[in-house]
Amino acid sequence: MADTVWGRVEKSHWIGDGSNKAPHVIDVLKDQNYPYCNKLWSDARPWINAGKMQLRHIMVGILTPASAGKAAALGPL
Repeated sequence: MADTVWGRVEKSHWIGDGSNKAPHVIDVLKDQNYPYCNKLWSDARPWINAGKMQLRHIMVGILTPASAGKAAALGPL
């Protein structure tokens, strides 16, 4: 089951943040209304800017009524 789920995540629409050549790629399910998602974005900047990590933001809209609209506005590109 895990292989199926991860296969679906890899094929989902995501917003890349960082180099496609980064040695570490992290898939992040992100709701714009969740403060820890925004903290992760901020805290990861040094690694992303250094080319060591790429975040793949998979936008979800589940926390508030405004979440779905924000997710739709941001992705997919």
